[in-house]
Amino acid sequence: MPGENTPAHRDNHTTGPAPSTTDNGLSGPVSGNVIQAGTVHGGLHLHDHSPGTPPAPQQLPPKPHLLVGREAEEAELDDRLRDTAEHPVLISVSGPGGVGKTTLALHWLHRQRARFPGGQLFVEGSSPSADTPRSAADILGHLLRSLGAPAEEIPLDVGERLSWYRSLTSGKSLVVFVDNAVSAAQVRPLLPNSPTGALLITSRTRPVSLALDGAHFLEVPPLDERSGLRVISGLLGSRRTEAEPDNARALVRLCNGFPLALAVSSARLAAHPQWTLEHTVARLRDRQSRFAALALTEDLSVSTVFDSCYRGLSARAATLYRRLAQHPGPDLPHELARHLAEPDDADHTTTLAELREAHLLQETDRRYWFHDLVRAHARTTGEHADTPESRAETLRHALHWYLTRAAAADLVITPQRQRLGPHHARQAAHRPTWSGATEALDWFDRERANLAAVLTEAHRTGQDEVVWQLCEAMWSFFLYRKHYRDWIDSHHLGIEAARRLGHHRAEARLRCQLGFAHLDLEHFDAVIELCTPALRLAEASLDRSGISTALSQLAKAARGRGDHELSLRYFRRALRLDENTGNRRGIALRCRRIGTLLAETGNHGEAAVNLDRALGLLTELSDHRGRARALTDRGDLHIRRGELAAAETCLTEALAVMRESGSPTYQADVLGELGELATRRGELTTALRHWREAERLYRLASHPRANRVRARLDSLAREHPGDTTPGEPPRD
Repeated sequence: MPGENTPAHRDNHTTGPAPSTTDNGLSGPVSGNVIQAGTVHGGLHLHDHSPGTPPAPQQLPPKPHLLVGREAEEAELDDRLRDTAEHPVLISVSGPGGVGKTTLALHWLHRQRARFPGGQLFVEGSSPSADTPRSAADILGHLLRSLGAPAEEIPLDVGERLSWYRSLTSGKSLVVFVDNAVSAAQVRPLLPNSPTGALLITSRTRPVSLALDGAHFLEVPPLDERSGLRVISGLLGSRRTEAEPDNARALVRLCNGFPLALAVSSARLAAHPQWTLEHTVARLRDRQSRFAALALTEDLSVSTVFDSCYRGLSARAATLYRRLAQHPGPDLPHELARHLAEPDDADHTTTLAELREAHLLQETDRRYWFHDLVRAHARTTGEHADTPESRAETLRHALHWYLTRAAAADLVITPQRQRLGPHHARQAAHRPTWSGATEALDWFDRERANLAAVLTEAHRTGQDEVVWQLCEAMWSFFLYRKHYRDWIDSHHLGIEAARRLGHHRAEARLRCQLGFAHLDLEHFDAVIELCTPALRLAEASLDRSGISTALSQLAKAARGRGDHELSLRYFRRALRLDENTGNRRGIALRCRRIGTLLAETGNHGEAAVNLDRALGLLTELSDHRGRARALTDRGDLHIRRGELAAAETCLTEALAVMRESGSPTYQADVLGELGELATRRGELTTALRHWREAERLYRLASHPRANRVRARLDSLAREHPGDTTPGEPPRD
């Protein structure tokens, strides 16, 4: 019998040949009769009633009804199949649960049926809802039976099963498809023993160690909007999607382009013709009903798929998964992810890698982010697994991390400025993280969306100390990079937080910081509405620095409204306060403003005295950017007095500093003055170059001065039509 080593019966005639010493054993599956003999002398008749060689197994599930947007992935699979030469092909298709890995693999394998005449075998590595994956031995048993081995003769030993499997697949052009594989160890033994064979697996994690076996890896991303719309139209019909195009696009976005989510949503809509896409979109936007709207049955739902991924995580990874989802921003840097890991998790990088390999967490340039549906699942899971106190503590850690980093960056950008927040005092004792102001400003820019989300969440949860201190810390960022919408929105929250705390000094300061944004935007009435109460609050708090700042802001508003006399009175009152308190930086700032105002009113001599005093103090304070601004104003005064060589010296030095400052508007201020200088010299081409660059930088910051520069360029073109070519204005 197959699988047994039975000695053959031999005739022992004394006149015949000597007995054979051959051990004529047999093992493995056999179709038909078997004769084992030393010598056959005729008279043997065989009557074979067996069915013959079993047909090649064709075990693939039916071809998927719909596959869209996967042309690139199918082409890559085709290329991998053509790469084969002397070895079987091993392909790993991975991606998040519900992204359509199985659909892609089945569609491609059905198209490749002729390539595998030896058969197409199918086995599940685990079911979507199973907690225990199938072992390699169990899968080998299934494959042996599929290849014709009698079930009762399959050995228990996994090594013997593997040897038999290699014998049966030797030289055959067949493919084995393992859906939902869980590890490299599970699938490594399943590679066919044939250079024309193939093993294709799908997995929610990327089994990286299969690279040692020559594996090709294919990552399946969510669908883009166009492909997502094709899925909805294909399942629901084009009439309903074309009737609600905006809601159809919103449905794709809310499903994150996950084909499973799109299919379930479309199936529910198809089953309820009276429902509109708007109805489904509203349910998906509602956190409480989102996952219910993405379920057809208990086994066919998005949450079931995510639950299965979550159950496969280690305890540390599961905890970090829930914690990272508490972060309110769209993504988070590696440093914050490390901060939110468990304190005793020394190997947090491995924990993060586990989440990435499970496709529950995405990474781009050491920044991590969730698909919205995955984030919703993580938060829902956290609500069941963690106490409210634990979740609040995780959020507090994230908010304070941002506050600490923002305070540190602010100190690098404007180290001389006086602060109120205690976080600044603590950070002042530490070594700066950034090498200079530009790096610190770039950090703010990278974290801009996160900072806005952190502020909103801190305000929502009543963490007012975080809100107002974070607004104070973001001042230098807004001063240099503007972002007026964020500036205004954040400071309204900060002012409200300081008011709720009864912190008058903080409220006064934030009102003045917000007033600066409105000064840039030339909303002078808004500045007065903000800074008049700020002055009263600072006076009530006996905050002389705050009083000086409020007076200075009111002086700028008066200047903007054309009341130079009132502006000068405010500035001089602020200057006296700074002189009385010995605030040298305040004195310098007030003198610079007074000098500029006097230059505009024609009092050039006194203007020069004030500007030179400001320059001296700012030089002593090593405030390089402040000094460059004073040099810009001194250059303007030189131009007004016709001292063009002196103006060029001041402005050239100022531009060199401002190019390193990280501020587009301050660069544009200098370039505007250089344009005026070139015009005075009759150098129209040079003037045009400076003004065009100034306009570009102002528009980059959405600054109103861009329109004035454009008007100056247009005026120059009218005055000198044959000598200039101003060109088209840059786009906003």
